[in-house]
Amino acid sequence: MVSTRRNKKGFYWWSSVAFVVFVVGIALFYQRYRASSAQNTLLIGETVPLSPPVVEGLSSSAETASTPAQESTSTAATTPESADDYYQAGVKKFNAKDYSGAIKDIEQAISLNSKVPDYYNKKSQAEYNLGQKGQALVTVQEGLKNNPDSDLLKSRLDILQKSSFNSNF
Repeated sequence: MVSTRRNKKGFYWWSSVAFVVFVVGIALFYQRYRASSAQNTLLIGETVPLSPPVVEGLSSSAETASTPAQESTSTAATTPESADDYYQAGVKKFNAKDYSGAIKDIEQAISLNSKVPDYYNKKSQAEYNLGQKGQALVTVQEGLKNNPDSDLLKSRLDILQKSSFNSNF
């Protein structure tokens, strides 16, 4: 009878430890998820397009109803004027998979304001997607020189270094 109690206590103790570890893991995942969703990125560094998905078979009246709003916004912002305007133009090109165009726009944003870690992160993602892994690494290191406390860039550097390490095998 005594041995049964020890087993039950041990079982309850280990199950409560497992539960605490599980809850802490969920809390850490949620914290990373919230941080990444605030930057519109997934945990692995890929971006999620903000536009709704295109649905095949939409009626032409629905398409024509949305075009005047699109035209008014596109004519209002024809040429970027600030670093954020260049960055937003670069993000649009990035989402359209025009990585070279995105790099050019984001370089303009960086030249106007080098203190925004998101600019370096997005530029390095575009370079990485073009296969320029070494240049992506250099971009993140340059960003860390200008923003040494950026957790985003530290995380990106870690991802790129692991990617470079794994590609050698």
